[in-house]
Amino acid sequence: MSKKRNAKPENPDSVRETFFGVLTQDVVLSMKRQERSDTQATRRDLIRTMFAAIEGYVWKYREHVQSVISDIGTIPTLTELALSETSYVVTENGKVEAQTRFITLTSMIRLVSRLAEEHCPGLQVDFAQAGWSHLQKSIKIRNRITHPKTTSDLKITPQDIAITNAGFFWLLESITSVMESTNLAAARYLIDLKLFTDRLFSGDPQTIAEYQAAFRTLDD
Repeated sequence: MSKKRNAKPENPDSVRETFFGVLTQDVVLSMKRQERSDTQATRRDLIRTMFAAIEGYVWKYREHVQSVISDIGTIPTLTELALSETSYVVTENGKVEAQTRFITLTSMIRLVSRLAEEHCPGLQVDFAQAGWSHLQKSIKIRNRITHPKTTSDLKITPQDIAITNAGFFWLLESITSVMESTNLAAARYLIDLKLFTDRLFSGDPQTIAEYQAAFRTLDD
């Protein structure tokens, strides 16, 4: 009787080197620096680092959900255009031109979450939680120190740090949950597809009828 091989543990270094890993590690190190030396400079650095991670998380969140839903279902045309942040206009000489349409961070989070919810039964992102409100408030804090107009704009209070922390962790938990749900939906879709294909090739009359009906619907 052969011995079972023990699965190799995941290399922590390889995890830290992933896109999510690098961003998260930056936040962890920034938190430690701020804890060791709690100054206005380290507080501002922490918020900037958190938002670099947040922007990266949301970008990957959008890419992931869009890719999975494209594989298992249909993304409405208007939603597809919105996700591409592009609109089209016809000029006076009849040419079609693309125009970039920037979507705010919060709008993009809501759009991607709604798309995932529509294709994953039972999934619901809780925007009623305080974490979502904190994320919205923390964006104003980030904007204030990114585009300061007075010295007071650069001041970060302990409450500002607490608000940004709460928004950061709410987002991280929420998108992780959604990405897990969409992965599960994709896995179920592949299983169902495999079962359908097996029945089709085995000559199951009901499956063949469903297959033919689907093609008639496409023809119509």
